Amino acid sequence: MRRVLAGCALALALAWPCAARAAQHRPSAWEVLESRVVAAVAAANPVDATQLGLHRYDTRLPDYSSTGVRRTVQRLQGLLREVRAFPTAKLTRETLLDRSLLVRELESGIRYRDVEKLWQKSPYFYAAILSSGIQYLVINHHGSADTLAGALSARLEGFPRLLQQATANIHEPPRLLCQACAQTLHVMPEMYRSALPAACKGASPGSLRRLDAAMVTASDGISAYLEGMGELEEEHGTDDYPLGQKHYDWRLRQVEGLDLTGEQLARQGDAWLADVEADIAKLTDARKAAGIADAPVGPTPQDFSREQILQSFVASIDSAKRFVRDRDLVTIPSNIGPLVPTPTPPDMRPIVPGMAMLPPATFDASTAGTYFLGGAFPDSLTASNRDRFYSRMARHEILGGSVHEGIPGHHLQLSIAKGRNSFTRRFVNSTTMVEGWAFYCEELMARAGFYGPDSLVYLQRVLPGIRFRATRVVIDARIHTGKMTYEQAVRFMRDHNPQMDSVRAPGEVLRYVTEPTQAMSYLVGKSLIVGLRAEVERREGAKFRLKAFHDRFLGYGSIPVPWIARDWIGSVPAIGRYRLARMTP
Repeated sequence: MRRVLAGCALALALAWPCAARAAQHRPSAWEVLESRVVAAVAAANPVDATQLGLHRYDTRLPDYSSTGVRRTVQRLQGLLREVRAFPTAKLTRETLLDRSLLVRELESGIRYRDVEKLWQKSPYFYAAILSSGIQYLVINHHGSADTLAGALSARLEGFPRLLQQATANIHEPPRLLCQACAQTLHVMPEMYRSALPAACKGASPGSLRRLDAAMVTASDGISAYLEGMGELEEEHGTDDYPLGQKHYDWRLRQVEGLDLTGEQLARQGDAWLADVEADIAKLTDARKAAGIADAPVGPTPQDFSREQILQSFVASIDSAKRFVRDRDLVTIPSNIGPLVPTPTPPDMRPIVPGMAMLPPATFDASTAGTYFLGGAFPDSLTASNRDRFYSRMARHEILGGSVHEGIPGHHLQLSIAKGRNSFTRRFVNSTTMVEGWAFYCEELMARAGFYGPDSLVYLQRVLPGIRFRATRVVIDARIHTGKMTYEQAVRFMRDHNPQMDSVRAPGEVLRYVTEPTQAMSYLVGKSLIVGLRAEVERREGAKFRLKAFHDRFLGYGSIPVPWIARDWIGSVPAIGRYRLARMTP
């Protein structure tokens, strides 16, 4: 009982932004239940809680013993019954939507443990928990250096226990997920030895001694696990890596609110890909006819450095922010913090070869986001890559990534969601909304003139990005419903995306294997946003204002786009053609 009450008190304290307001506000029965749900979900997923800024859980790793999973499922089932039974007569429209979102969160948590059971199938499932558990602590630094060192030590000391649970739970694991697991685990010990003491600079000698010992404990646990699993080599696994059609369809319908099956989604991806490839061919012919060619880039300066590349990313983020303000595309709140470009940590690279970002933690005072640069930032400049990286910088090819990850993309959207008063809206997350918005912003900025006034130039930037995301839709849907093998998916990716080399394409597809429905969310989410915008514009006519549309849309928080559409216009726009030609600036 004390644990539940303590979690409730913590959640309520975090729900109300200042102490004075917390003292004046008497929480309603709904707010008490809401906070209990969030506390229970956070306790079951302590690594995710750290990312959200719920720092009470910073020293923990999840319990995936059979007893622990059963206990968590029972707790979530009990809360689900309470949420469903809660009287709705006096709830506001906003709170009714929050109630539905909590049902979604609880149903998903139960199903992932009790039906899909990736904890019994995927070695990578555990590697991702361990990797994220340390990364989130370092990035979402909380408290003193001693506090950070203590949390890192506690989690590192927990590595052997979680890996022992993995050994007990997993039998005949899929080879592909073994590969992802081994790639991630192998680089951890050395990376931690080089990075964690520096992250804890200023900690006491005792804290640092414990951290050193904890790193040894974690390294030994990793070595024992890899050795016990036969280094997770191919002969120890199976080919059974897809999520499965039933589970994939459930995620589309219940988690993302899409009235589509995996097969229907794959066919839609085929249509999108055919459309955009035809447009790319037309664009190529039009550029040739107009005599437009890429302007040559001068010789690479002898003193060209990695620091210049990093500073170019910083400048591109600032440039996008100024452009959004100058064109009045969306409101940028005054409390938006910086987005900090940084090299991607080695243990993330096998699964996240491209750019990515981590937002500021939702429930603490942090405002800075972290922008992982992936392959766009070299470990070193060599004779073979200097010209290529200089050319990308000189041509401002990094602008699109900074739009997507920064402003008006992820960093702005997630920072606004962080400021939502609704506790539930700050807690839940939907990839169709988050990725769909960031992808929508790429074309929004292009059409507004961010890349220059020439339509053929901005189309040259936009269309390959749409083709890449259409390819993702096809692969994600078909690989997880068992209609496409990993090898076929890698070939498909390279065949349709000339920029994909033999290193990046396998890593991209491996990421899709480990994160079902994430890859499809970019183009699906964007199509839904464009459809919603078109319907709102049709209804409002001359009163329609683009900035007002964007502000209201972002004001919903990071919830599924179909849920936003139903609340706003009473229906969900049909997903059709990718609508490039219909979208005006």
